[in-house]
Amino acid sequence: MKILHVSTIIEWRGGDNQMLTTYSILKPHLDLQQYIFCPDNSVLQKKMY
Repeated sequence: MKILHVSTIIEWRGGDNQMLTTYSILKPHLDLQQYIFCPDNSVLQKKMY
């Protein structure tokens, strides 16, 4: 299964925190392919790298 997580804001908010938590929880499931789509230079992008 493929999952696309989408965020359109550049600051850090509760929804981004929940998205990152969900991503982390599902990461060990190798049958899932997860992608995060967010703006360049957003706080979420910086936390992902």
